[in-house]
Amino acid sequence: MKRSVIAGIAIFISFFAVNAFALPSNTLKFALGEKSVSVGEESAEMNVPLFKIGDEHFVSMEFLAKHLKGASIQFDGRNVSFSVGEVTEDPGAGGEDGEELLDIMSSLHEKINKHRAEIGAPPLEISMPATFAAQDHTTDMCIRGFFDHTNPDGLKPGDRLSNYGVKWSKYGENIQKLTIVDDIASKIDENFQNSSNHKKNRLDKDFTHIGIGLYKCGNEMFVTELFFTPREQTKPADKGELKFFDATYWETSENGNSSKIVVCFKNTGKTNLTNITIMFNILDSNEDALATKMMSFYGILEQGQYFTESFMADGISIPDDAKVSYEIEFEETGESNPKVEIKETGIEKGEGFVAAKGKITNKSSEKSLLFIIPTFFTKDDQNLRIADFGLSKIESFEPGKTYDYTASSLNTPKFVSKHVSKTDYSYWFIPRENLLMACNMEKVNGWKMPYHKLFKNSLKTAYLKNSSTK
Repeated sequence: MKRSVIAGIAIFISFFAVNAFALPSNTLKFALGEKSVSVGEESAEMNVPLFKIGDEHFVSMEFLAKHLKGASIQFDGRNVSFSVGEVTEDPGAGGEDGEELLDIMSSLHEKINKHRAEIGAPPLEISMPATFAAQDHTTDMCIRGFFDHTNPDGLKPGDRLSNYGVKWSKYGENIQKLTIVDDIASKIDENFQNSSNHKKNRLDKDFTHIGIGLYKCGNEMFVTELFFTPREQTKPADKGELKFFDATYWETSENGNSSKIVVCFKNTGKTNLTNITIMFNILDSNEDALATKMMSFYGILEQGQYFTESFMADGISIPDDAKVSYEIEFEETGESNPKVEIKETGIEKGEGFVAAKGKITNKSSEKSLLFIIPTFFTKDDQNLRIADFGLSKIESFEPGKTYDYTASSLNTPKFVSKHVSKTDYSYWFIPRENLLMACNMEKVNGWKMPYHKLFKNSLKTAYLKNSSTK
């Protein structure tokens, strides 16, 4: 599997989402913006739709690659097929056994917190990134035939946590392998509690989070318990704010029952933001949902920058009095993007696209995978209106070097593109050290592993604005 897979594949998958079904065929099919996964003639539901920025799509394939050999991926611009030559004999890959593993994880978590309560230690919170890191290592030990805290590539528990975006100040790891028996959760717990070093990790009052990984390896069970304490970060004094800026649409079919919708939010607060997730809905006059889109951004959106996304609404006609509603989650961050110098040389417009061109220089000391994301605006009575956005990728953005870029939109009609008069840029940097691969496992390690969060904010509503250029 090539490194370019990270930047060009249109799937977001979590370990728990895939465990809900067995694999009756060798091809899984995913549709952009939908939760449904087709497996032969069967289907299953993921916990989130496919993850997309512009016309680039992203995958976290840790779970699939652990269980499927000879994996390959096909992407036709909207749909993705993840094909395999052989399904591994893995009783924990899905179905009832997959549910059993989740029950064991839950039982272990409860038992650990019960032991901690007995000595007055606070309960451990399940961390999804740590769970992915623990599951990653547990599977690795079985597949590559080792039993150690350091894998054959030299990665230690702290490295694995960092690869999943965890900022830790302290970590600990317990590993165990044992013959599969009845009530195996109690046996795992007993073995760890009877070992002084393992028990010390479990009861350490400094630890606040845990991830648990399990893997059935023949007649043995491999177990990883990964503990950590988050690194303290300086919190910005000012509250962050991500504000709805504009939404526009245009019809893409003659009968008017298909439209492209472009949505724009702006960081209007006094802090930088990251881990942005927005549930965006288009509503009719009765405030019934006509279309829903999950939008995500895991880079750093600096003060004043725009986050723009688009999606297709097929099979519906958008009324003139349509509204939008949205729920927003984000994290404030004291971090900033690496410093760049960008010189736009012009905007190219044509049938089906608008593109920003120029040169960009890496003024930092960091090497990264870079996405350049220009938002394109028109003017309506001197007010900026959203038109569309573009995307350009630089695979290896090296310190001190200057690169040409062409950041193009996708399927922007000429009656929209011809009115574009302004651009504004945001960026997504992914450090190259977070793109490590264990090639013999045919998997990609996580780059700040995105994970689903429940929405806490109240529902917000604004009017959908029709395209001023239509």
